[in-house]
Amino acid sequence: MTALAWITAILLLLGFGMAGQAKVMQQQMMLDSAEHLGFSPSQYRLIGAAEMAGAIGVLLGRLVDGLSGLGLLAAIGLILVGVGGLFFHSRAKDSVKDMAPIAALTVVAILHVIAVA
Repeated sequence: MTALAWITAILLLLGFGMAGQAKVMQQQMMLDSAEHLGFSPSQYRLIGAAEMAGAIGVLLGRLVDGLSGLGLLAAIGLILVGVGGLFFHSRAKDSVKDMAPIAALTVVAILHVIAVA
């Protein structure tokens, strides 16, 4: 399952890393999304920081011997972020199309946990 672990780690780094960076940098699209979902800009920035930290943790878990536990915990954290994102998108009555990115990333995080556990 090493190949699956690497593939999912890279996808999580790209997906959650880029989404988190956009939130932390407070790009206009993310500020609009924060308002739509009922978050303040500072709350959304914290969510972005958690996404970036989780993505980096997953990658470190793959790259550094002895940090596989960190990678596993980071992936579990990303699953929780993803489930929370799905909750807030559904509460805002967003379409399936709007929820697809976070749903896909959550599935990838679940696959990563399966691959490394």
